[in-house]
Amino acid sequence: MIDYLILPLVAIVLLGGPILGIVAFFRMRGLQRRIEALEVELAGQATGPWAASAEIGEPGQKTEEAEGPPDEALESPDVEPAEGEEPELPEAAAVETGDRARSGEPAATKGNLEETVGARWAVWVGGLALALGGVFLVRYTIEQGLLGPAARILLGALFSLTLVALGEWTRRRGAAFSVGGFDSANVPSVLTAAGTLGGFATIYAAYQLYGFLGPVAAFLGLGFVAVATMAAALLHGPLLAALGIVSSFLVPFLVSSDEPSAVGLAAYAVAVSVAAFGVGRLRLWRWLAVIAALGLVFFGLLLFAVASPAERPVVGIYILVAWAVQFYVFVASLHPRSAAEPVPNDRVAVTLLALLLLLALIFALNESDAATIAGLALLVLVPFWSAHEWPAIRLVVPVSACVVVLGYAGWDLTMDTWRPLAGGMDTLQGVDPAVLPGYQQRMLSAYGILGLGIALLAGVFGFVGATRSASRVPLAFGGAFVPLAILGVSYGRTDFLDISLRYGITAFVLGTAYFSLASLFERRLPEGLPGRDGTVATCLVAAISALTLGLCMVLERGALTVALALMAPATALVYRWRPLPALRVLALVPALLWAARIGWDPAIVGDDLGSTPVFNWLTYGYGVPAAGFVLTAYLLGQQKRDRWLELSEGIAVVSVTAALALIGLHAIAPHQVFTPVDTLSEAALLVFLSGGVALGLLRLRTTSESRTLATAATVLGIIGMAAALAGLLGLFNPLLTGERIGSNVLFNKLLFAYLLTGLVYATLGFLSAGTRQVYSRAAYSVGGVLVFAWVTLTIRHWFHPAALDSGATSDAELYTYSAAWLAMGIATLAVGMVSGIRAVRLVSGVIIVLVVAKVFIVDMSSLTGALRALSFIGLGAVLVAIGLVYQRLLARQL
Repeated sequence: MIDYLILPLVAIVLLGGPILGIVAFFRMRGLQRRIEALEVELAGQATGPWAASAEIGEPGQKTEEAEGPPDEALESPDVEPAEGEEPELPEAAAVETGDRARSGEPAATKGNLEETVGARWAVWVGGLALALGGVFLVRYTIEQGLLGPAARILLGALFSLTLVALGEWTRRRGAAFSVGGFDSANVPSVLTAAGTLGGFATIYAAYQLYGFLGPVAAFLGLGFVAVATMAAALLHGPLLAALGIVSSFLVPFLVSSDEPSAVGLAAYAVAVSVAAFGVGRLRLWRWLAVIAALGLVFFGLLLFAVASPAERPVVGIYILVAWAVQFYVFVASLHPRSAAEPVPNDRVAVTLLALLLLLALIFALNESDAATIAGLALLVLVPFWSAHEWPAIRLVVPVSACVVVLGYAGWDLTMDTWRPLAGGMDTLQGVDPAVLPGYQQRMLSAYGILGLGIALLAGVFGFVGATRSASRVPLAFGGAFVPLAILGVSYGRTDFLDISLRYGITAFVLGTAYFSLASLFERRLPEGLPGRDGTVATCLVAAISALTLGLCMVLERGALTVALALMAPATALVYRWRPLPALRVLALVPALLWAARIGWDPAIVGDDLGSTPVFNWLTYGYGVPAAGFVLTAYLLGQQKRDRWLELSEGIAVVSVTAALALIGLHAIAPHQVFTPVDTLSEAALLVFLSGGVALGLLRLRTTSESRTLATAATVLGIIGMAAALAGLLGLFNPLLTGERIGSNVLFNKLLFAYLLTGLVYATLGFLSAGTRQVYSRAAYSVGGVLVFAWVTLTIRHWFHPAALDSGATSDAELYTYSAAWLAMGIATLAVGMVSGIRAVRLVSGVIIVLVVAKVFIVDMSSLTGALRALSFIGLGAVLVAIGLVYQRLLARQL
């Protein structure tokens, strides 16, 4: 890096970079006028046969005017060829077509193997070979001991200069060495690139290998070569420009110093970038300007690592200079300064300026004195004013708003920082100010007052700009949400999220002011004005947000969660009052905030949820928000159906399902709501809710119109079926786990877990039979399996009341299973016959098959005496009867 002692020398040497940029900017104005004139001329010649051969010379070269017929000939009508005749082609096109026809090459073929290898790769590899040849020549002299270090460096420099001179000589010979169509493999530019690489390597070798150059001289020499390479790109094309800018970025890493200078590095970065901007603007290479802008950001990050505490102001000045340079290059010089004219958003400019704002945020977070105050003020003033005057970069305002709030939130609140601001404390020597009464409060009050100043600055610039600029929506966003966010940050930092009437009242006043501004904008801004509705919507949403924040400041025990969720129906109500399209989108934002709050603390109010079923804090924290989201979907659905309504309906389904599940789990085990599911009752509740909510969605009138509701019904049903099979029949089956299910034979855990749940899924299959056959059959099957499991486990419980997994199976128990299963099969068959539902009859068939298998496999080997005979006799009689019933049914169908 560069020492302070040689800063004048640095300024003199690096002056060429800024001068080159300034010259490029002024030359660009003249070139733009020439290009516009040529475009007009070419547009007038577009119908003539010679228009295709018109050429525009390189900057600085004269363009010869083509001779041709007078202007009147341009207006002659086109003559279509007679039938059977070939259309006439311009001479150049005819020659090219004839050549391609003779060679057998298709006319539209681009870049074959011969062209790629022979015309392009050969030039590139040749240039690389020349560069390596110089390196190997120097290496040979070292190995043979022919030349000393000084002579080797001189030989490398002469070889590099020779290549550069050869590149310039071939460029001046024009078509002899520069063949059209091969700009990326242009011989003069490749030779010049090889020469500049050789010069770069020579200077670095003189510094690193032999010590002929000190850090300062090496730094200046390498920087000069890099800038000169970019300057040569004006004559030789983009290859040298890319080489120069990359070399410029490498220079600070190739040269080291024991005392690095932030001033020198900053000056070097600005000089190199201005030179690259000049070359890119002169040749209309936006990619080069973008790379240079990224280089400014890169060097800014490097400055944070290099700068000493005394040099930190240099970093701040560098960020301001970088903003000014990038703003001129990508905004002021490209877009008209017209505050009231709507123009497309320039994403490239916004992205590059946003990166500089992030640098400013890092600077603000690393400082804790007056520089931070000035920095945060500038982060409001500069981006807001820029977006006001140049609407093409209007989206930089939201970025600036976020950066300002983060910078304010990250402010270091130490005693040393706030000693001067608190007043009167610096006169006390040797006393710890932390123990003095009132000092802490004065410190925090100063923090709040400074935040108030920044909020007022953003509010004034934002809302005043919203009345005059085409960037009104982003400016209104910044003016509304910067004060609101700063109020929330100050509340958290000074009152520590406790109940605070002063902050709550401030939030309510702010919300009222936003409502008034919304009405004012609606009256003052003409209808149809671009951004009018968005501005009004932004103010309304900010008003709702302020009122919600105020509630959070004055309420407790889950009020934040409920207030965040109720922002959604409040926004939907405002939408009914003022049907602005933006409000449909913003009505979904509270759901994200509510989800974030739930993710942070699912219990909402801590461990004390209350012991009363239903009427507890979970109903307040989850039930009220769920009702709010349902109301939001209903209100949005009154206007129209779109994707925002579909999303709102999905949020409502999720919130209602979560609320019912948690309230139900609390009723089962009040102190184990947020623990993993580990009992039959908890698993059965979740299975029951999945099927129940799916059943309820199918009964809604709007489900047939809503893709979201229909999909939710299907997904919840499938999840419930899978959970029933895996959980109720497997993981939590009391026959396997031995879990106690109660002493009563009928009214116990099995009744809810299997019978009622099975009936829910059977009903789900019945309601979906007309639209989804596969889904309906699956639901019927799961319902039948659960009812079958209830009958079986109830019989098991009758014979083994202590635990289902203990005790031997008696003959009476086996016979009871057979009789009960057979009765179930008959009853199910009867239901299927009466209702005409084939799926139910299939379920009955499955049950009967199980009975047959059980009788022939189990009963034959286990039962003895009369029970075995009765088992087979009863089964045979029932099967004959069932066969007769099916025969009559099929006969009627025929």
